[in-house]
Amino acid sequence: MALLNLFPPYLIVLTLVLVIFPTVLAVRIRMTLYKHLQDSTAKVKRLIRGESRGVQPKIISNLENRFKIASSQLDDVNTAALVDGLYHEEQFTFMSKSLSCEKWDYFVRVLPNLLLAFGLLGTFFGITLNLTGISTLIDINNVDLQSLGEKLKTPLESMGIAFITSLIGLACSSLLTVINLIFNTNLAKVNLISSLEDYLDNILQPTVEGNSRLDKAVNRMVDTQQAFLTNFHNEVTRVLESSLEKVAKKIDDGNQETAKLVTQVCERLTETAGTLSTGATTFKSSTNSFEENVNKLYKAIHHENFVKYGQSLDNCISNFKSTVDKLVNSQVTDNLVATSEKLYSTHAKLCLTVEHIDSLTKLMSQATDNVHNTFKSLVSVEAEIKNLGQSSLSIRKESQNLNIVLNERTEQLLISLQSIQNNLLETTHNINNNSDQLTALGDRLSRLISQEVGRNNYQGEIIAEKSQQTVSYLRDIQAILNQIINLSNQQKNSFLSEMEKEINQVSDSIKKPF
Repeated sequence: MALLNLFPPYLIVLTLVLVIFPTVLAVRIRMTLYKHLQDSTAKVKRLIRGESRGVQPKIISNLENRFKIASSQLDDVNTAALVDGLYHEEQFTFMSKSLSCEKWDYFVRVLPNLLLAFGLLGTFFGITLNLTGISTLIDINNVDLQSLGEKLKTPLESMGIAFITSLIGLACSSLLTVINLIFNTNLAKVNLISSLEDYLDNILQPTVEGNSRLDKAVNRMVDTQQAFLTNFHNEVTRVLESSLEKVAKKIDDGNQETAKLVTQVCERLTETAGTLSTGATTFKSSTNSFEENVNKLYKAIHHENFVKYGQSLDNCISNFKSTVDKLVNSQVTDNLVATSEKLYSTHAKLCLTVEHIDSLTKLMSQATDNVHNTFKSLVSVEAEIKNLGQSSLSIRKESQNLNIVLNERTEQLLISLQSIQNNLLETTHNINNNSDQLTALGDRLSRLISQEVGRNNYQGEIIAEKSQQTVSYLRDIQAILNQIINLSNQQKNSFLSEMEKEINQVSDSIKKPF
């Protein structure tokens, strides 16, 4: 209490504002910053161990983006510089405010020294001023001891205040130093930076497509090969289109001719059907007429008059015979008149009979003519049907032959195109395999180079041996590149020769008449 009585109120306020409050604030900031660094380090190590990503601090996402951009533009990324640059921008949250990690870490680290320096400065400054006043009092003559003691009391109290403030500053400085040792942000920072570098170099880098010199060379080679394949495909397509266009046109023309022939066959079949229908109608009418004539002839033969005429003719013949006999046996004169009358009547009856027979003969001749005409029409219809059948068979055979030839040509073209496609696929597969081998060798070479760079300087012999291996790998790569070029040329030449043969075969087959 006696010591507190020495402090004036304004000095207490200044001590609280300038010493105590900054010390407490620095302790809180130090603890918060240390916790932030520890949490960030734990999250980065979780990524290194391959655990769940979770919520990551902003510095990791920024580093990943910057590292990917740098990897796509540079052969070798300076990971340390990248981490240091982004760490200077890292911030932590203190009392709902974002503070710079680097700036406030430096402030907390320097504050104990400031407190110690200001405390010593105040002490020496107060001692100097008080010693000047004491020396002035000592130089005054005729001063009794009582008054001297009272005059020395004020400087000594001032010196006591100076020492007390210095002690407070030293105590706060010591407290901050202990806090800094317990919550060592430098060690936490080193752990965080090393973890970030480990994550970038060993975890993130293999997943990022680099852009080293070897990668650029391989990419250029792949682009060149891809351009070659594209041009080759376009050229082959153009050649096939130009060579097969005529064949396709001929096939189209053949199909059109076949369609015309089929149309003509259908028309002729229609005409034949009409002819057959007409012939059938004519045959039917002739048959009906023949049947009518036959019926008339049958009726005429079986008519009563015809029977009577036959009987009369028989009677006449018998009478004539009897008359002749009588003439032979009797007198001619007596019986001449009667015989003449009988002959006259018989002659009249014979004339009637002859007329009936003539009419029947005419009817029979008409019926015979109708039958003959009908037979002729049937024969002509049969001949037309045979001719039509032969023409239909010939047209059908020609259509079948044409379809067979077209199918054979189409199958040959399809087989040729299939073989061409298989050759293209085989060539592409071989080129892809060679590209994969080249990529594998490039990756192997990159790993060997990175391993060689990571070795210590004192391993000279191992570096020389690895360099020789690198040279041998480069030679292997050169040999593989030569093999790829030779294989590509061989595939191209073989493909072009096969293409030429196929085109010649197709041309020869097209030139042959159907």
